[in-house]
Amino acid sequence: KVVSSSPSIHKDRIYFGNYKGAVLCLNKKNGALVWKKYLIGRILAPVIIAKSYRKSMLYVGTVQGHFYGINCGTGKVLWHKNLNSEITSRAVVVRKKVYVGLKNGELYTLKRRSGETLGKIKLNAGINSLSLSGSMVLAGTDKGIYQVK
Repeated sequence: KVVSSSPSIHKDRIYFGNYKGAVLCLNKKNGALVWKKYLIGRILAPVIIAKSYRKSMLYVGTVQGHFYGINCGTGKVLWHKNLNSEITSRAVVVRKKVYVGLKNGELYTLKRRSGETLGKIKLNAGINSLSLSGSMVLAGTDKGIYQVK
């Protein structure tokens, strides 16, 4: 099992993506495969977990520009968006929104549960990383750091 993205841990499971475009879920205790889901494109971006009392979801993007919301327990794809540009940075989840940065400089705001587009802005450079400071999203680009509220 080749790991090409940073893994995430939730409860007794480990989640990660690989170059073949699969997201894998392993049992943390014994390494057994719980589920595997093939997506469209290679996965380099970290798999992000958003925990909630109703349903935990993971979010992952691919080099081919596809972004997914997936049920953590079953591996079922709950929604999918083709954003048409390379995704290599992790997504950031803030409350009911997920932020996705693209190599073409676009930053999308999506609804966590449905993937519906809430907004899109264009930065002056490709987005390499996203992080969170309080409720402020920080976008690391080829030309510096941008703050997005």
